[in-house]
Amino acid sequence: HFNISSPTSQAAAAMSDVEASLIDQLLQASSKPGPNDWATFQHLQLLVAKIQALQTDRAAAPRLAASSDVASFTAWAAAQGITASKVVVKDFGIEGKGLSATQAIAEGESLLSVPLQAVLTTKTALDSPFGAWAKTDPMLRIMPNVLLALYLVTQLRDDSRWLPYIKMLPRSFGTPLYWAMSDVALLKGTSAYEASLGQFRNIARQYAYLHKELAKPDVAEKTGITPAQFTFEDYRWAVSVVMTRQNQVVVGVASDGQPQLALGLVPFWDLMNHDNGKVTTFCNVQTNCVDYSAMKPFAKDEQVTMYYGDRSNSELVVHSGFFFEKHPSDFLELPFALKQDDPLVTLKTTLLNNIGIAVANHFVISSAGPDAQLVAHARVCAMIEGELKEHLAHPEMCASLGTLEKPVSAANEKRAVLSLLVRCKQRLAELSSPTEEEDRAALQQESAGYAARCARLLRQSERAILSDATKMLDSKFAQLK
Repeated sequence: HFNISSPTSQAAAAMSDVEASLIDQLLQASSKPGPNDWATFQHLQLLVAKIQALQTDRAAAPRLAASSDVASFTAWAAAQGITASKVVVKDFGIEGKGLSATQAIAEGESLLSVPLQAVLTTKTALDSPFGAWAKTDPMLRIMPNVLLALYLVTQLRDDSRWLPYIKMLPRSFGTPLYWAMSDVALLKGTSAYEASLGQFRNIARQYAYLHKELAKPDVAEKTGITPAQFTFEDYRWAVSVVMTRQNQVVVGVASDGQPQLALGLVPFWDLMNHDNGKVTTFCNVQTNCVDYSAMKPFAKDEQVTMYYGDRSNSELVVHSGFFFEKHPSDFLELPFALKQDDPLVTLKTTLLNNIGIAVANHFVISSAGPDAQLVAHARVCAMIEGELKEHLAHPEMCASLGTLEKPVSAANEKRAVLSLLVRCKQRLAELSSPTEEEDRAALQQESAGYAARCARLLRQSERAILSDATKMLDSKFAQLK
């Protein structure tokens, strides 16, 4: 019965030697050490395209869109104990399905309550026959997102308890995992570029690894699927469902009184789209429910939304599949590292460790300039031996390292600001092709595709952030001179 509403002959289709060989190649190519560069990405894309061409008739996820049934889902939700007040499911065009207010809603009003029994969690997976193998697999034991995604694939069948919920999920997603290579190329220079290349590589490696594991007779028996039934399209879809909808939920309370958490998919609640606001979703340990209350007033027929948290547009593009044009305070993460050939690298590493800052990391920078951690990192990297020893001997002096208005010394501040300025200008230069004018002109064309539009909007946003930060740092450097 695997594969939604598909003939048994397709479900039982054998896998060719060519397909098996391609999956072996995919595992080898995705597992090689090295950077997430464009050449590797192209090679993996080529292998995946060949694999998908051989699996077209066996993928279950493509049939989901045609089988979406709001009435059946609503009835299923009620049967699971989900209570929804003053909201109904509605299609919002490019945003996909969402919730619409059936009457005026006041801020703070309780709208949704989803009992734990209706939440598809990693605990659900581990408590099933599937869990007997999952608990022993090295990847699934440390990667709950992969565990949940694979379990979701096993539920792509007509007799699944979760089928009415699964049929409401999107057929495809706006994340770079679904973009054409030409659209991914437009991300070059943004903080989403390497993240997108790395994401595809990780998914390819996970798929190829899991495929080989499913070839073991005892594993196939416990999971209910065979390698021939486990397609890349279905896994990419399941990963995307988890990535765009996952949430930590309380599944119990430990003997010491601490909550036990699991990764979960929360039906009905996860239909809400994002808007500016505040987090108003909480796990009620007394009732074992996930509860949502209105984060602001909503008028009748208005889309009811929730706040996804303090995420940059780069994170939203990569992990949620959209660019949020109303972002109130966008930011990006700038890679910054202590040079390992620095003569004072040992002292600087010690001081950075003492103040809880990584030697190499991605640090937040916004139009207002670098955040406190980046300021502190730059100042430590710019310190001379005497300044390092003084701060190591007097830890209380480190409290102000991240405060922009409290420099270590005039000379140190000049070196620190200059290093930040150089890095910002380097990142700006990486966004020079396509140019700002070319991005703007392309966005004005009605023919611009969704993915290309997201990429160009992100380029514009990060270019503006870096330009503003550069102006601020230029001004500060001029004052220091």
